[in-house]
Amino acid sequence: MRHALPLSLLFSLCAVSGFLVPACGDDPDVTVDGSVPPPPTDGSTVPTTDATVLEDGAIVPPPPPPPPLPTDGGGHFYYTVNEKTVLRIAAKQGAQPENLTAALNRLGKGGGARDRYPSASIDGAWMVMSADGRFGCQGECLIRVPRDVSGGELVKPGGEAISPEGLSAIVASGDLIVFPTTGGPHRVDLYATRRQGSTWSAKQLLTGASPYAYNNAASLTFDGQRVTFDCGSSPYPEGGNNFACEVSVTGTGFRKVVGPDALPNPRQTYVQNPREGLDGLLFEMAWPIGGTSPEIVWLLPNAGGPPTPIAKNFNNTVAASPLPDGRFGILWLDSPNNPSGRHELTVALRDGSSGIVLTPGVDVTDNGVGCSD
Repeated sequence: MRHALPLSLLFSLCAVSGFLVPACGDDPDVTVDGSVPPPPTDGSTVPTTDATVLEDGAIVPPPPPPPPLPTDGGGHFYYTVNEKTVLRIAAKQGAQPENLTAALNRLGKGGGARDRYPSASIDGAWMVMSADGRFGCQGECLIRVPRDVSGGELVKPGGEAISPEGLSAIVASGDLIVFPTTGGPHRVDLYATRRQGSTWSAKQLLTGASPYAYNNAASLTFDGQRVTFDCGSSPYPEGGNNFACEVSVTGTGFRKVVGPDALPNPRQTYVQNPREGLDGLLFEMAWPIGGTSPEIVWLLPNAGGPPTPIAKNFNNTVAASPLPDGRFGILWLDSPNNPSGRHELTVALRDGSSGIVLTPGVDVTDNGVGCSD
């Protein structure tokens, strides 16, 4: 997956438009050798949930707990097509996408040239994205939009419009946003801003302790207390030496979570798109599975142990997007009836055994997929 500046097992399938992909019968368990990544030795601390004192002396309490995790099989994804149009789709078979870019255009607040990097709060009440020329922005800026797209606003930390370098993230209350941008100690850093009345606080650096030049693609954990993100030495994770990192929303507890060395014989020198789901951290990687090393979504379990190939039934998959009910979205390049390798948005069951293609024949832009209830 490219962020800003600017990414088989054979099995029987029933191929119809918007089809269901069945599990692989008596497919034997896949075993992988390797050791658990050691805990951090850089002196990092456990993320704190204490109140934050901003530079202007204001005391900001930690974000409120998120709403209860739903169990009714709901869920939505937020994605971009043609590098400029943002859509939302329900995570169920036969769902039709909603054109959020068209809805924003109807507000008459400018824009329309390009919207991208959509993300949403866990309950779907708020969305953030990068938008070109909307709400008075001269260029491409970070905006906040309610679920019903009845309005929107520029997010201006300390009164300054922001041009995000990749995916941003927002809490359920809508008053805390984490975003990647330039101008900090690294080439790209993550910052937080908090809504204070009708304005936004000055941006607070979160990745000051990172040893990496690029810190991008922010994703909040379900409790809203931590951020997982890409961290590495290249603006494009595919350039190599890219890892999965995390930090608290107060800027404490930075640590590298997993990298290509977590298992033996990696085919590539980067992991990317880390997102925390119910069962652990989901991310992209290519380690050996049987006689091949496909790039798929892996799971670093909460319960401990090495990464497991949670998406082994979906060869060539990227951009994991976990839903609150345990299912997760992926962009699948090797689905049936997809000989051209389009990035088809697919929702997989919690155990990765099967899934439903939500956007058959549509090539979703691989610059991040948002997800919510």
